[in-house]
Amino acid sequence: MKKSRLTVMKNFLLVLLTNPIMYACANSASITMEEKDVTHKHIIFSGNSGNIPIQLINGLPYIKITINGKGPFLFGFDSGFGAEMELDADLATDLGVKATDKTEIGDGSGNTVTLDVGVVTKVEIGKETMQKVNAIIRNSPRKQQPGMENVKGIIGIGMFPNHKVTIDYPQLLFSAQSGDLPVANGKDIFDFIPVGGGVPEIEITVGDTKVRAVIDSRSMSAEFKIPKHIAEKLTYLTEPKVIGKGRTVSSVIDVIEVKIKEPIQLGKYIYYEPVITYPSLNESAIIGSKLLKKFAITIDSKNKRIQLLKGDEPKEAPLENGKEQEPKDNNNLIQYTGKYAGERTITSEGGFLYMKRAAGSVLKMLPISKDEFTIEVAPNSILKFERDGNNVITGVKVTKGDGKWETAAKEN
Repeated sequence: MKKSRLTVMKNFLLVLLTNPIMYACANSASITMEEKDVTHKHIIFSGNSGNIPIQLINGLPYIKITINGKGPFLFGFDSGFGAEMELDADLATDLGVKATDKTEIGDGSGNTVTLDVGVVTKVEIGKETMQKVNAIIRNSPRKQQPGMENVKGIIGIGMFPNHKVTIDYPQLLFSAQSGDLPVANGKDIFDFIPVGGGVPEIEITVGDTKVRAVIDSRSMSAEFKIPKHIAEKLTYLTEPKVIGKGRTVSSVIDVIEVKIKEPIQLGKYIYYEPVITYPSLNESAIIGSKLLKKFAITIDSKNKRIQLLKGDEPKEAPLENGKEQEPKDNNNLIQYTGKYAGERTITSEGGFLYMKRAAGSVLKMLPISKDEFTIEVAPNSILKFERDGNNVITGVKVTKGDGKWETAAKEN
């Protein structure tokens, strides 16, 4: 009888904020499961789930799936959960899923709890069918949270060891399909180290410090959660404030929020004067749903790569004679071009807008919504164009994301 060990990274830290809703924040936890029957590893029959609508609840994407031919049931997709599935105990009873094993779950406090593990016969996710899926069975505290009454469990990244999984937040779509991401370029495609069962961990820069960071769609307290020993060495622009209490398996800690001077760089994306929270209860930082919701994220577990594309960026550049082609220009962009107060010039080329100040660099602008753009290398920045009664552009309001706006009138 062959035995193998499955290690899963997940948080069981809950943060009680002022509103009083319980949120899950990512902190490492080690789950070790003895797998006594290797046939329990799930079997993938098809290669493409198709696009499945996403419902966002407290920042986490949820999709509808069927289990053992019943449903559909509402399950969250958690990129920071390295196991295959977490199943609500009541639903497990209804479906006849019985505990066949035990697993221990721990967190940064060093303490553990023991949970049951069962095997689900069949799971259907869109057009995708899987068999013999390992499921951690638990009475989840989710039921106590507003809007979570119909949630029946969580799907982890461990469900898709050979798929590209895409969570397209702007389009509210989920998909799992065969195929490979292009090689990493360090800009928007990254090699990752799989931790805790396959959870993606990439490298970011905080000021001058390189930090490993986990991609965790269930972490909701901040765009970036930083380890305490790093956070305490940063330059604070605001007074640190307690925004909630973190509850681990055995203890309660304060969760601190503060704005810092040091920029945080994630590939080609730079965040100036970002707001962070700490601690993260482990050596890795956390990139949470407040940041991820701005991206279409594709995780390629087979090749250990991840892609993060912002807003309307094309997922794959079209190729012609082996050369990458720019998207065609859009005449609608011409209305935004011209000179603006503050020595700003906005031009249009290749289907994109570009802004330049007199002594500055040319900055590529990316659309967020009608008349609203951000800067590719400074995603916290926002430009909102203003119109008069005749629907003509008269100026633009600009902010660095610090709540302060500057208005620049259009000069021609």
